[in-house]
Amino acid sequence: MSTTVLPVTLARKTFLDLIEKVDCTFARYVITKKGEPKALLMSYEEFEGWLETLDILTDPEWVKALEKAKKEAKRGKFLSFEKVVGRKQKGIKS
Repeated sequence: MSTTVLPVTLARKTFLDLIEKVDCTFARYVITKKGEPKALLMSYEEFEGWLETLDILTDPEWVKALEKAKKEAKRGKFLSFEKVVGRKQKGIKS
């Protein structure tokens, strides 16, 4: 994922291409006006992920559960992907 800074005039000219790029590659574009950042263009899917993360990190019960999980993982108390899903993870070599 990369973030590119673009002036609003260039963003306007290439808007449809930018939408395609954020959708396919998760690139991000900071749109500037007179050199000042004014907007951010990112994929809707990535935005939804950010909102979900924000929800989790602002929920005290989730935060407590995440801290517990981190401590358990440090102690080696976790299950492998293969054990949970029943198959090896694609693209991972053993």
